[in-house]
Amino acid sequence: MNIEKFGKQKSGKDFTASTMLVGVSGGIDSTALLIIATLLARKSGGRVFCAHVDHGLRDESAGDGAFVKELCERLNVPVECLKADVKGYAEEHSIGLEEAGRIIRYDFFSSCLDKFGADFLLLAHHLGDLAEDVVMRLIRGTGWPALAGMDAYDPQRKLLRPLLSTDKRELETFLHAINCPWREDESNTSEAYTRNRIRNNIMPLLNEENPNLGAGLLRLKNQAELDEDFWKDQVTEILSLAEQNDNGIELSCSILNKMPSCIKTSYL
Repeated sequence: MNIEKFGKQKSGKDFTASTMLVGVSGGIDSTALLIIATLLARKSGGRVFCAHVDHGLRDESAGDGAFVKELCERLNVPVECLKADVKGYAEEHSIGLEEAGRIIRYDFFSSCLDKFGADFLLLAHHLGDLAEDVVMRLIRGTGWPALAGMDAYDPQRKLLRPLLSTDKRELETFLHAINCPWREDESNTSEAYTRNRIRNNIMPLLNEENPNLGAGLLRLKNQAELDEDFWKDQVTEILSLAEQNDNGIELSCSILNKMPSCIKTSYL
């Protein structure tokens, strides 16, 4: 499935020989990732820890936690679990459930990274998630290169998505091959969430028009990363000519007027 090669390429490191924290919900994607990460760690001398968040939004969520704990016990992987009140947090901060859940998850993952001394946080976003993210950003009017979707690697958060080039069907085939079950989240069919509406209504139409949509968007993402690296270098060179003072950074008009409009409007 090219997972090890992809993760090493994007992170620039042998993440399989490091200490990895895997965020696991119990669904197909994260269950497969936990098992794959464990196998790769055993091969390369790395270590694996697991983090699970019960969002408290479904009656079945307690069963998800029990499943993750049992799986971790079978794999001999230490696990840290959190029972969260996502609904209460959303109401308290006047935000949506999706945003509340995301904030709580990443705060918990951050604390687990510190607790376990992990070098990487592995999340199970796959090629289909990348495609959905591109469509969501297009709807919001996101500019280039961010339009090309979520990053495979974010060094500031130690976040690595090694499945981002992997089709979900491959993960399902893998779990079937080793006779490993997973948990189904019925809320994934709810039309109350933006991502679900895109996944259930828009993505099937796009994939019907282009069955290789995911691979095409992955190429788009790779191009976006090249463009972003190029423009970052350009901005760094320009900022080296700036002067620092009490009011911040000053750049003379003679330099600004010579710069391309795309740098002035998008990067400075």
